[in-house]
Amino acid sequence: MCLYIEENSKIRVTTEDITCYKNVYYLNSEVVQSSWYSKIYEFGKEYVEELQTIPEFNTIDIGFHSYIHKDNAIEKIDGDDWRADGNTTVECTIPKGSRYWKGITNSYKNYCSNRIIINKIIYQR
Repeated sequence: MCLYIEENSKIRVTTEDITCYKNVYYLNSEVVQSSWYSKIYEFGKEYVEELQTIPEFNTIDIGFHSYIHKDNAIEKIDGDDWRADGNTTVECTIPKGSRYWKGITNSYKNYCSNRIIINKIIYQR
């Protein structure tokens, strides 16, 4: 999954917590799994990852990808290709002080951040 950014975009730093949404696979009431790298997430735990960019393509490849709008995340897993994007939408937090980019993935507005907390399930297919 890649986040496409505008040419000459700059990385941002959060000045407050940001609520976002992520599509994952439900495993049980304590953990979910990412659809792209099969990363296991526990609810309430903060995760950190270095952001990796591909400058020649204006993309961010590695980091925590999330949807800006809840409705877009739910729409994506209710679509025909839901198997590629998970079966559960979770509400997340990008903690204050995190580094992040804003851009587009699959026509939806997204973030890609270096930190994320998975809070709770808000929708299951």
